[in-house]
Amino acid sequence: MTHFMDYLDSSTGISVFDSSFHYELINLLSGPPSAGLMMLYMIYRIRGRLDKNDVFGFGFTDQLDEKIKNIGNSPAGVRHHWHRELELYHSILSGGSK
Repeated sequence: MTHFMDYLDSSTGISVFDSSFHYELINLLSGPPSAGLMMLYMIYRIRGRLDKNDVFGFGFTDQLDEKIKNIGNSPAGVRHHWHRELELYHSILSGGSK
């Protein structure tokens, strides 16, 4: 934990996601991915096709409704392309986009 905190206190960038997968997603979505989709995509790229029975909590209902607010009452992910994420999500579950 001490080493992790040293990185946080420095100007060094850190990430738990593989940067190549992150840039693939940016290209596929024409914008930054959400952390949830990033995690699913990383698992998909490593493991292969995901089954809908393996994935929980990705309904995109709240994100697609512009009235939904996040913590702090900010709009739900204004920097993400939710419709594109939903399309890619369905593609990942059907085995496409690899």
